[in-house]
Amino acid sequence: MTRSSPPSLPLSGGCACGAVRFTATAPPTEVAWCHCRTCQRSVGAPAVAWASFPAGTVTWRGPLATWRSSDRAQRGFCGACGSSLAWLPDRAGMGPDLAVATFDAPEALAPTFSIWCGDRLPCTEGLDAHLPRSVDAGPDPA
Repeated sequence: MTRSSPPSLPLSGGCACGAVRFTATAPPTEVAWCHCRTCQRSVGAPAVAWASFPAGTVTWRGPLATWRSSDRAQRGFCGACGSSLAWLPDRAGMGPDLAVATFDAPEALAPTFSIWCGDRLPCTEGLDAHLPRSVDAGPDPA
């Protein structure tokens, strides 16, 4: 499934308990399924759909907690309910990736490719069979 038109702006969402909210004022640059082990472990799911946003286009309300998940990024989550909300790159000029399922209207953000498919779990095979796949980070910058 692909989007036929850009989603209406702004795009808003937040955690399960409502303590942390976000607003994106620009459309995502890409939306992808991620199958990496870090995503699997951090959210407790076999794959995560992420929407990538330009730097400076996402604002946060509430106390976003973070933890260092790799040498290139942190993960943002709600300290109250534990909802996984964001992948926050260290690289200057890169904006956050926001978990699609945490948007108020997640149906507006359909993934168009899959990354880190080398870690994919067999149960996700039908999830994105119609999309281009990369064994690694794919088109994402290093």
